[in-house]
Amino acid sequence: MKKIALLLLWSLMLCSCASWPGKRYTDVRGYADPTTKFPELYDTRPDGSRRFKEIVTAKTGIPLTPQQAQRLTAAVTGKHPSHPHAACFRPRHEFVFFDGPLTPGAHVSVCFECLNVYGTPKGLARDMDFPALAELCSELHLPASPGRDFRKGFEEFRNPAGRTKPVVPPIPVPQ
Repeated sequence: MKKIALLLLWSLMLCSCASWPGKRYTDVRGYADPTTKFPELYDTRPDGSRRFKEIVTAKTGIPLTPQQAQRLTAAVTGKHPSHPHAACFRPRHEFVFFDGPLTPGAHVSVCFECLNVYGTPKGLARDMDFPALAELCSELHLPASPGRDFRKGFEEFRNPAGRTKPVVPPIPVPQ
């Protein structure tokens, strides 16, 4: 009975932050790959859509607690201060939402180098809370996570002394 109550509470928390990811998921897992091979986690279908390969399961990756999943959702949705974006997009971190033991659904790919995120389904914020994402990756002990001083460096990069607006306009990332 306790397990059922905790699962229901966790499911509610996953969706309480925003409408994204659009439905309730039973599990959220974090993945990291310092070699940026994440495109190899997907099979691309003829229509251009992607499907996770069998290696991405709810038994692999680092599980997030309900609170961590809620923080992740808050970091990638809603309104956050704008920041410059670059165009490299070599994501080393991935978060996958599962609606069954072998059924990956929503996902978020994070590149801390260019400060861009790609995810599905649509509905992610234009600017993310990258310091919160960095803290979550470090907390999960995901390899290649930004260091402890990421928040300070991010704020200095985002708004150096004497500058009120970012120098580089945001680059659109396909949703």
